[in-house]
Amino acid sequence: MKFVKLNNFWWQYDENTPKNSATLYNIYGGKNSLNDITNCEIVEAKDFQNLNWKDTAVWDDKCKLGWLDRDGNFFGCSYEYHEMQAYLVHHSTPRQLEKLGWIHISTPSKYDSYIINAQYFGDYENGVMPTDAQLNYLMKRPDIQINHVIFAIENGNKEKARIYEQEIQKQKKATTKDEDLSL
Repeated sequence: MKFVKLNNFWWQYDENTPKNSATLYNIYGGKNSLNDITNCEIVEAKDFQNLNWKDTAVWDDKCKLGWLDRDGNFFGCSYEYHEMQAYLVHHSTPRQLEKLGWIHISTPSKYDSYIINAQYFGDYENGVMPTDAQLNYLMKRPDIQINHVIFAIENGNKEKARIYEQEIQKQKKATTKDEDLSL
């Protein structure tokens, strides 16, 4: 399938239409006709999940909102694109990312854009606590309210957290070793 990047988003391109009046389909199947894509980037991919979403509304690190992974890496996105980013970029669901301990950085509504919250929904009672890398990132962002993260730290199971982090490190080493063997 062919895809075109237009207006900060990827669209599936109907190759049976000319580039100067192309028919495009969004991820939900919505149709958009008569688009001039003669100067746009066109790529071949298996599906929407196999596209590079960097520098689109789905993944734009200039955005103040997004996801913060366990290693403190920030993946910015526009308001209301958290779910789409989880699916398209991380091949997951928001709830799965949250259970793994990723931090959801959002606003209460698009009209309260001056309030930014770090929401932590990890299973902190069972040891999935915010990491030092996540806390370091959040400390560098004074615009983010971290009450929810502090609550998780104060009420989490510290012993289970230590065991959980050791298991994660073992999994990372095993994954790295498997990747090295495949090269």
